[in-house]
Amino acid sequence: MKSTISQKAGFLAPAVISTGFLPSKGAARAIAGDSERATPAAAPASKGTAKNIGLFLAAPFIGLAYLVALPFAGLVMLARLSVRAALAAPATA
Repeated sequence: MKSTISQKAGFLAPAVISTGFLPSKGAARAIAGDSERATPAAAPASKGTAKNIGLFLAAPFIGLAYLVALPFAGLVMLARLSVRAALAAPATA
C-alpha cells in the first residue's frame, strides 16, 4: 500500500511542502490557541430571516416598478439627446 506525504508527515505537511511556508512560533501559538478559543455567540436568526422574507415578498413589486418606469426613463433619455443634438446643430436660415 502506498503511503501519502500527509500520512507520513502529519496534517500540515501538504501545505508546508507545497508552499514552502514554515509558520513562525507566533503562528503556531495562534493555531494552537484556536481550539481553546470560545465560539462567538450566534446572532439571532429572526432578524435576517424576516428581512429575507420581506425582500422575497417585495421582489415582484420592485420588478413591476422597474418595468413601468423603463419606458419613461427611455423617453427622458430620448428627449435629452434630441435637445442636445438640436442645440449643437448649426442654425440654418
